[in-house]
Amino acid sequence: MTMSEAAFIEPLACVVHGMNRLQIKAGDRVLLFGAGAMGQQLVQAIARSGASELVVVDVAESKLEMACRYGATKGVLSRDVGDALSKANYPHGFDIVVDVTGIPAVIEQAFDYLGPAGKFLQFGVTPEKAKVQVSPFKLYNKDWTLLGSMAINNTFIPAYHWLKDKRIEVRHLVSKQISLEETVSFFHSVRDPNLFKVQIKI
Repeated sequence: MTMSEAAFIEPLACVVHGMNRLQIKAGDRVLLFGAGAMGQQLVQAIARSGASELVVVDVAESKLEMACRYGATKGVLSRDVGDALSKANYPHGFDIVVDVTGIPAVIEQAFDYLGPAGKFLQFGVTPEKAKVQVSPFKLYNKDWTLLGSMAINNTFIPAYHWLKDKRIEVRHLVSKQISLEETVSFFHSVRDPNLFKVQIKI
């Protein structure tokens, strides 16, 4: 593989661990918030795991289109979530809800779509002191399972094989490459929300 592809072994190792935590069953309906570079890798992994439906939510239409090209069954803009994911459309909610945004307000909202005996995975990294409110009655009454996914746990080798064998495609996730000399000005510039991975070439 190229060095550009090899740079994805570490983030993909995080995806492998998240998938090991989820233990998706064939036919599960999955809702994923966040279609950035990490979300796109999760989309491919979830789509290949037997999920019958994979709905992805994001603020950028271009990211949703990419998610649908690589395995999502539906893309929903954040502003349309209330209507698109209403009880009329999804009366039983989803079997699995995954947050990749790390945004507390999004996380709280995500629980509204978790169905009975559903699993919620917190994959995105929030600020350390962030808080969210979860109804303990719903946690008990709906028999939910709440999961964390702390980075990598002996998952580099599976991630390496996924990449080597093209089980997960990552080349389309490199938005641009910059030189070491360009790095400081890039960090000080306004971030383009449509960017995925920006690699520094040394």
